[in-house]
Amino acid sequence: MKITAELLATNGACADQVAIVAKEWPDGAEPTEAALLRAVELGLSIWWLRGLLPMSLRAKYDRQEAPLWAEYRRQEAALLAEYDRQAAALWAEYRRQAEPLWAECDRQEVALLATYQAGLIAPLARAFAEL
Repeated sequence: MKITAELLATNGACADQVAIVAKEWPDGAEPTEAALLRAVELGLSIWWLRGLLPMSLRAKYDRQEAPLWAEYRRQEAALLAEYDRQAAALWAEYRRQAEPLWAECDRQEVALLATYQAGLIAPLARAFAEL
């Protein structure tokens, strides 16, 4: 089975990925380890190829993939926890600095709205006087 740009397009791949496959493998490519490694180097998604496997092979693949996915998720959780830890401090500092800015903006907006509404009084009264 060859992986082709047409196959990607048929399976809903984005135009960028279809274009990469068309350029790299104009006649398509067998999904060998070398070709899959090259696809990953090019930034292509390969996880969706699982769906092309017959059910008999998919179960075997899933058993091999499960511990890899579990390890990925374990490491991802640690990365996200560290991101959250560092981002919390940044957001706290942002809020600390933004608070007086928002307060001043609100103060000026109240004054601006008051000026706007004061300017409406005469034209509005004249419009109603013409009724």
